[in-house]
Amino acid sequence: MNPLFSAGMMEMLAVFDRAGIEAWLVGGCVRDSLLGRVPQDIDIATAATPARVQALFPKTLPTGLRYGTVTVFCGDAHAEVTTFRSESGTRDVRHPASVSFGVCLRDDLARRDFTMNAMAWHPTRGLCDPFGGSKDLRAGLVRAVGEPALRFAEDALRILRAYRFAAQLGFEIESCTRTAAVTAMPLVAHLSAERVRAEWEKLLCSPSPTVAFWPELAGVWQAVGLPVGPVCPPDGMERVPNHAAPRWAAFVFLTHLDMQLLFERLRFANRLADEVRTLVEVLKERLPDNALALKKHLAHISPALLDEGLLLRGLLLGEHVEEQRALLAGILARGEPYLPTHLALRGRELVDMGYAGAACGHVQHALLDYVLHNPSRNTVACLRDYLSRHPHDFA
Repeated sequence: MNPLFSAGMMEMLAVFDRAGIEAWLVGGCVRDSLLGRVPQDIDIATAATPARVQALFPKTLPTGLRYGTVTVFCGDAHAEVTTFRSESGTRDVRHPASVSFGVCLRDDLARRDFTMNAMAWHPTRGLCDPFGGSKDLRAGLVRAVGEPALRFAEDALRILRAYRFAAQLGFEIESCTRTAAVTAMPLVAHLSAERVRAEWEKLLCSPSPTVAFWPELAGVWQAVGLPVGPVCPPDGMERVPNHAAPRWAAFVFLTHLDMQLLFERLRFANRLADEVRTLVEVLKERLPDNALALKKHLAHISPALLDEGLLLRGLLLGEHVEEQRALLAGILARGEPYLPTHLALRGRELVDMGYAGAACGHVQHALLDYVLHNPSRNTVACLRDYLSRHPHDFA
């Protein structure tokens, strides 16, 4: 048994074996296991019809019957189980025009995108690799199955997937596949905004995000309607924290993409858009050079985002930000106040002292400014004393 495959996954194959039905693990889970990685998404291809699959397993979901797919739950695993099929044509440069069942495993593998995803494995029959996927894995190549231009014309998302796999695995794209991808890039215009954003985000959050700056990928943005110019990314790009907001912010900042148009065209979630916008603002503003300036930033930026923005300045602009990050960490460790809610005198207490309406707001603003400069004075007694010494300022 392959130790990377769980007991539940192996039991699924055993159920098919006991029923005398051909079934194989296929696609990404086979690729990942050959790379020594624990497979995440499990796919099984089988000669069984969806109805037969549902009869074999007590817990299933009919997640894609049109394409012969049933989700099967077994022990500690679940898998997408799909009947062997072939495809022809395309309805929308994304989905096949027609699907035919009753084909053999090789025909099923032949419809897949890249050779490294067109392999199958079974615990007793071993590896089925009719298109040389394992060889391409060893060589570090992303290569289309069969004719590259046809593969991309069938599904334009494969264009983005080619570059995403190159970034995630540190691979090169085989020359004919790369040429066909570049030629087919205008087809990206037919993809949904969500699909484009998701693939590009996976690319940006990969171990090799500089792939996103390969010159030919300007064709993707041309298709989306957001042209970008050529950019040579700094060496620090790969050290940018590998989650969505900082990686998007770095890309937007370096390429000068129109942020608002980007968020609208690719339908960003509001929270992610806000975080990216904030980080880009930190990159563009003057570097805060003292504790007071940092605390004033914290009035409208979360500490985590401000620290991330400072880190981006160091990585992308080559600035020395160690002092600022240390100052920020000290402010937080000491619990220094920087928001009205941090004031020792609460709003209710100010009302009880006779401040109401706009005057209460003015008092809070003045007290906050006072403790920003004098954090140790943020006590009830000190703030009451401050107000008693400035009785006419808030009348």
